[in-house]
Amino acid sequence: GFDFALLNRRLSGTIDYYNRLNTNAILNVRPVRNSEFLNNFFDEAAEISNSGFEFLVNWQDNIGSDFSYNIGLNFSTNKNEVQNVKAAYDGAIGGSLNNGIITKRLKEGEPVFAWWMYETDGIWQSQDEIDNNASLGTAEPGHLRYVDQNDDGLIDDRDKTYQGSYIPTFNYGINLGVNYKSFDLSITGFGVGGNYVYNGLNSVYNIGNNIPQSMFENRWTPENGGNTIPGANRDNEASTFYLEKGDYFRINNLTLGYTLPEISIINNARLYVTLQNPFMFTQYSGFTPELNQDGDPTGTTGIEL
Repeated sequence: GFDFALLNRRLSGTIDYYNRLNTNAILNVRPVRNSEFLNNFFDEAAEISNSGFEFLVNWQDNIGSDFSYNIGLNFSTNKNEVQNVKAAYDGAIGGSLNNGIITKRLKEGEPVFAWWMYETDGIWQSQDEIDNNASLGTAEPGHLRYVDQNDDGLIDDRDKTYQGSYIPTFNYGINLGVNYKSFDLSITGFGVGGNYVYNGLNSVYNIGNNIPQSMFENRWTPENGGNTIPGANRDNEASTFYLEKGDYFRINNLTLGYTLPEISIINNARLYVTLQNPFMFTQYSGFTPELNQDGDPTGTTGIEL
């Protein structure tokens, strides 16, 4: 690490590099078929590394006797990687959608329980289109069209690919403070990027499930072909169709205050209004991209259900 302060301490900051290795990561693993174990169990199954840089810079200054301000920025990167997985445990699955479908898999060289699913390439629009294609699978008109990665004419687990992680590859923040005479304003914000989240609200839509209105109105039907959303009650296999960027920037706190002049026995009084998490900016189409509900990489972290 390196800390610095310049220009009479108006400019200060920190630059850090970190490399953290968990040498005995305890994971909930699924035994292979020839194992002596029947059920999942916890074991020291792998090593997990996190490495990256952290940057922090602050600027503070006064302009005259009535006006002062400060600006702080931070940015950090992170690379998460599974290493030295015990041979029997490489391939353990997770990320259940509570319908028999899984979305994650443990593999050496990938982030811990990376997304693992089919890659999609549009919608099957007609039976003729299916009949003229070698990769039939069990497709019907209105089904998502999955990419046959190994060109064997079948769609199965061998065609699933790794699609990044719910873990952000970078995060950043900002804090701003302004004081003018008796008024003060402060704003703090936080953001992440480089990660993906799984919109299970869109994917789990069989009879009896609520779905977003846009999915319902724009779904494939025989009369409404040519669109990009599968038909109702067609299939809900884990696929990149439901995987979305998890980038967001959120205003955590916005406070405006006024310090009252001394009145009689009151030496110091301040009135203020505060907004907590008033704004979030994201392209994610679901309710929120902040999906760390169970904190378990094998579970529903990164999945909206």
